[in-house]
Amino acid sequence: MQLRLECARIMERQGKEEPTGRAKITNAYNLPCRFVLHTVGPIVQGSPVWEDRELLASCYRSCLALAAASGVESIAFCWMKPS
Repeated sequence: MQLRLECARIMERQGKEEPTGRAKITNAYNLPCRFVLHTVGPIVQGSPVWEDRELLASCYRSCLALAAASGVESIAFCWMKPS
């Protein structure tokens, strides 16, 4: 609940939706880590095209840059096996 509230506060403060490929960092609250990195991935319909791949790559780059700038020493990404 605290994590959702912090995300809602961030969105309210910025006054607009987060663009695809940008990252934000929050506290992790009750999760077994210190921080959570949030990013908006591309919405893909059909087969991914070059632009979709570039937007997804920018998600990873933004998260890694934000983690480094925030002093995060290790990071884990969720991954789903393609169907």
